[in-house]
Amino acid sequence: MIFFGILDRLKAKYIFSGALLLLFLLPVLGMALPGGVQHPATPERQTPPDSTPTQAVQKSRRETRREIRRLQREADRPPTAETRTEEEQDSLFDTRIDSIFGAPPLSPIAPADSTAPTGNDSLLRDSLRQDTTQRDTTRKKSFLDDIISGKNQDSLYYDVRNRTVYIYNQGDINYQNMNLKGDFMRVNMDEKIIYAHGKRDTIDGKPTVTNPTFTEGAANPYTMDTITYNIGSKKAKIKGVATQEGDGWLIGNNVKKMDDNTIHIQDGKYTTCDQTDHPHFYLAMTKAKVIPGKKVVTGPAYLVLEDVPIYFPLLPEGFFPLSSGPKSGLLMPTFGEESTKGFYIRDLGYYFTLGEHMDLAIRGGIYTLGSWEASAVSNYMKRYKYRGTLNFNYSNVRVGDKGEPDFLQQNNFQLYWQHTQDPKANPGSTFSASVDFRTSGYNRYSATSLDEALQTQTSSTISYSKSWLGTPFSLSANMSVSQNSQSGTLSIALPNVVFNVSTFYPFKRKEAMGKQRWYEKISLRYTGKFNNKANAKESEIFTKETLQNMQYGFEHSIPISATYNIFNYINFGPTINYTEKWYFKKQEQVWNPVLNRIDKLDPEYGFYRLYNYNFSLQASTIIYGRYEAKKKTRKIQAIRHTITPTVSFSYAPDFSKQKYGYVKTVQSDTLGNFKTYSPFEGSIFGVPSSGQSMAINASLSQTLEMKVLSKRDTSGMKKIKLIDELRIGQVSYNFLADSMGLSNIPISLRTTVFQNFGININATLDPYGQMNPALRRQYMTQAYYDFSLPWNLGFNYTISYSASPTNNGTTGYQKNITQTLGINGSVTILPKMGVTIQGGYDFQAKELTPASITITRDLHCWQMSFAWVPFGHYQSWSFNIGVKAASLADLKYDKSQSMFDNLY
Repeated sequence: MIFFGILDRLKAKYIFSGALLLLFLLPVLGMALPGGVQHPATPERQTPPDSTPTQAVQKSRRETRREIRRLQREADRPPTAETRTEEEQDSLFDTRIDSIFGAPPLSPIAPADSTAPTGNDSLLRDSLRQDTTQRDTTRKKSFLDDIISGKNQDSLYYDVRNRTVYIYNQGDINYQNMNLKGDFMRVNMDEKIIYAHGKRDTIDGKPTVTNPTFTEGAANPYTMDTITYNIGSKKAKIKGVATQEGDGWLIGNNVKKMDDNTIHIQDGKYTTCDQTDHPHFYLAMTKAKVIPGKKVVTGPAYLVLEDVPIYFPLLPEGFFPLSSGPKSGLLMPTFGEESTKGFYIRDLGYYFTLGEHMDLAIRGGIYTLGSWEASAVSNYMKRYKYRGTLNFNYSNVRVGDKGEPDFLQQNNFQLYWQHTQDPKANPGSTFSASVDFRTSGYNRYSATSLDEALQTQTSSTISYSKSWLGTPFSLSANMSVSQNSQSGTLSIALPNVVFNVSTFYPFKRKEAMGKQRWYEKISLRYTGKFNNKANAKESEIFTKETLQNMQYGFEHSIPISATYNIFNYINFGPTINYTEKWYFKKQEQVWNPVLNRIDKLDPEYGFYRLYNYNFSLQASTIIYGRYEAKKKTRKIQAIRHTITPTVSFSYAPDFSKQKYGYVKTVQSDTLGNFKTYSPFEGSIFGVPSSGQSMAINASLSQTLEMKVLSKRDTSGMKKIKLIDELRIGQVSYNFLADSMGLSNIPISLRTTVFQNFGININATLDPYGQMNPALRRQYMTQAYYDFSLPWNLGFNYTISYSASPTNNGTTGYQKNITQTLGINGSVTILPKMGVTIQGGYDFQAKELTPASITITRDLHCWQMSFAWVPFGHYQSWSFNIGVKAASLADLKYDKSQSMFDNLY
């Protein structure tokens, strides 16, 4: 018993010692746990005094097993960015990852090395994790030259075993200058291949299929069904591709993209229709090679219209330029027939690119009956400097046979020049030109449109202006030509020069102290003009007679004025105007007793100075009348009436007195009667007025406005103008006139009835009943309606009435009435079909003015039009159907009857 008691005591002692030893060995055992991760030692546990040794041992074993399981879970977790290998880091995308290391749906995740251990062999895992000598000393080369970045909307799954990445829904990959977008993409890291395709979807209840989009560099994006792209070689194999080049589309079923971005297409299409899935027409190409941005070279090709192939004519090969900039090349002609000129070929020519800022297009045409024409058009532009167009047309018209009454042969030309200068090019100076000079027969015999044929008046202007910054000085010069093709007359102003000194105050103190003195408000202004003008027929423009009849001279004008405010409401001011004219010739008149007429002597050349002056006083003010409703609920809340009266007094001496020498007398008939004349009559600036004048002048201007309640306006009020302006005057009465001192009374009314519809009324009343110009009234209305409806209508009505004294034995005056009505409008009769009408009626001649009717049909990528002039000298019609895009503008059909067939 004693022996067993000793054993029991020894057993308890050894068990207790073993438990203590196990607690000290726990940190050592933790060093070899799976995962290769160092863990802190478990702190030594103190056994409570009342616990037995057996309970302490069992508790320590449970904690040990729990710690081992925790460490195993940490070892099974995916590697972090710090422990991931170089190749794994290169293959990852900068994206939101849902299941990158989760269990794959197709294969389990395993390390790239198939011999890598699995399970809970902690020793091997530890040794592999701890052995980082090779990675630290020798860096492995990345399998790509750059980083792949991307994003997606759904999920991204990384198959580590097969080194493949799967991207779902709106994937977007960027690698160097390449971009690929698609709803499904598969990236194989070993083969460096990206495969992408779309997905089936439903939009608004209609089934659809999305397509990947591929872009590389500055090339246009490609839309395709599927693509297999090699990241290393930059080559791709594409199925069902469509890409836009210029204003056309290239479509291919089997396409290969090479590393130099050239594209080889088999069974391709070229079209300008944007419905690439089923184009309305296309050029079917058996094979083609595309050099992006430069050209397309095709093999045998034929036209297909609405899925109907047209094998004739068959194109053995084709060439399409794709460059966005201008290129030199042939300009295709148009063909047709005119009964008076015969068959023709027009607009055949060549286009030249003359550098970056200029081009030139030369065209010509020939007719079988002897007529021919030529033209040259040049456009030029320099950014932030200037831009313009120069156009010259020449035509030789030959109609009929020599010796026949209807034979006609004419040489006509047109010169058109439009030039504008950028305001930033040269601040302070501007240059512009608008020249349209043509012979009188050009519109009638060489015009190619109805608008040109009906145009009878043309004008040309070239102008230059210069202002000096910081000074009151400015200079402007212009040359102008006005032509009338019916009469063949020209009015030429060459040149007109104006020099201005803007308003300045000569008596104003540089350093003002106190109130402004009355003389400091005196202002001066100066205007100097030089004009040179000639009127002549086209055939006489360069004759000596035209040069002798040329009118030229100088005019100087110096107004002196001041403005003062009296009684706080009235603006009052005196004005003195001094004008001086310089002429260099005069022409005297004498009575010829032999022929009993007045003859003009030869011009006398020299320097002749004419001057005149006048004085005036003017007062004006503004009077307001206002009505406001007391109740805020009334529709009309306020009415404002504005009246602006102006009254002035003027005086001018009689410069027709003999002492001035501006007016002389000459015998006018055999009875010895005399009349007055001026040796300077017909001069460009005229002569000073005759007769002394002391007159009072008055004018009255009124406006009427109203405010009404409006729910549409944010302020709750809407302002309406009832009368934009009602003006009476300027009316004057000359106190020194021997009779009829009251001048004519001009009246004008301008109002807006409603939006986009206004009325202007002008009238002149003669208080003494003389109707020369007597009574003039012009009533014009113009309306444009846009109610988001497929039509618009515009019209103008003009009436002119005048009465002049005449000895007709009845009324004593002759009436002249002119009325014209013009109409223009358009209406959309079908969603893609519209009609445009233009015409009018002359009530005096009781006939219709030239009219035109145009019907246009939009055929999506094509357009069809029919134009008809139903009556008159320019009766004609034309039909056209063709492709809208400029690259295929010659793919068209024209048929017409020329308007010139009715002119001869």
